[in-house]
Amino acid sequence: MDGLCLYASMREIERALLGGRIDKIQQTEKDELILTVRGAGANYRLLINASASDARVHLTENKKQSPAEAPMFCMLLRKRVTGGRLVRFEQADMDRVLAIGIEASSELGDPARFTLCCEIMGRHSNVILVDGSGTVVDAIKRVSPAMSGARPMLPGLQYSLPPAQQKRDPRAPGAQHRLDVLGP
Repeated sequence: MDGLCLYASMREIERALLGGRIDKIQQTEKDELILTVRGAGANYRLLINASASDARVHLTENKKQSPAEAPMFCMLLRKRVTGGRLVRFEQADMDRVLAIGIEASSELGDPARFTLCCEIMGRHSNVILVDGSGTVVDAIKRVSPAMSGARPMLPGLQYSLPPAQQKRDPRAPGAQHRLDVLGP
């Protein structure tokens, strides 16, 4: 999934889920999540896959079985964001990172803000839960400093976007391509 496909998927997700409430969270595989969201009077399933060969984010109608015991990342998401509202969907510079803003409640009932960062970048794909102060709560794939000195991804560290790839945003002025050769 490239940045342009992610943008199209984000727009579809945004139309269906903006303002929706997260009812259920499943981690159907070690690097795949399905969020069931109630929005606009219907239930939707948002699939987030961070596998190296099949990374993607989109709405799905497929149902999958959860493992008998939920993985730790899934349990953390359930604790922090179940019942939360999806309040924003952002993609910076048409890159392959989708930020999903969530307003939830803490264990004490206080308002809490989180961002679920879906990095769809081949073997570097990841899903990271970030709190309102920009601190990593946890990631579906933890990355230690020994694995990546440039960008570790562990609980308690400040979240930073992946390095920019110097690609032009196709929506920017002057980036429009003419298709006159195809005719009217």
